[in-house]
Amino acid sequence: LLIRIGLGIAILAFLFYSIGIKEVVSHLAKTDAALVALAVVFFCFGILIGAGNFMMLARPVNRSIRYSEFVRIFSLSWAISLFLPSRIGELSLVYYLKKDGIETGRAAALFLIDKMITTTIIVVLALFGFFLLFPETNIWLTILLSVLGIGILVALAFLEPARRLIRKYVLRSYASKFEGFLDTFVFYLKNH
Repeated sequence: LLIRIGLGIAILAFLFYSIGIKEVVSHLAKTDAALVALAVVFFCFGILIGAGNFMMLARPVNRSIRYSEFVRIFSLSWAISLFLPSRIGELSLVYYLKKDGIETGRAAALFLIDKMITTTIIVVLALFGFFLLFPETNIWLTILLSVLGIGILVALAFLEPARRLIRKYVLRSYASKFEGFLDTFVFYLKNH
C-alpha cells in the first residue's frame, strides 16, 4: 500500500514538474465533469461484470468465495496489470485465488478458460466487423482457418507429448504446483 501511494505521488510530482501545475490545472478545469462521471460509472460497471463472470466460472471449484471478494481480487488484478506490460498483471488472479483456497492448477485453468472465452468473443465480433467492412472477403475460408487454428491450439493442450514438453521446458520445477489444471479444464469443457 505504501509503495502504491509513493508511486502515485511520484507520478503526480513528475507530471506537475514536467508539464507545469498551471497547465495541468487548466486542462483539468476544461474537462466535462459529466463525461468523467460517466467514465467512472462504466469503469465500475465493467469491474463488477468481470468479477461476476469470473465468480460464475469459479463457482463449481469453490463456492465459499463471496462476490465482494471477487470484486476485490478482480480490481487488484486490474490495477497490477496497469503497471506491467501486456496486461501480464492479470495473472495475479491466480495468486489471489490461491490465497482464497483454490489450488494453483485449478486457478490457472479458470484464468485460461476466462481468457479463451474473452478471446473467442473478441474474435467473433472482429470477424463480424471485418466482413461488414470487406464484404468481398471469402467468409468460409476465414471461418475455416479460424476454427482450424483454435482446434490446433486445443488439441495441443490435450496431447500428452505437448503437455510433457510444457511441463519439462516451461513449468520445470513448478509443474507439481499446476496439478489439477487439466482436470479442471476438461471438467469445464465437458460440463459447460
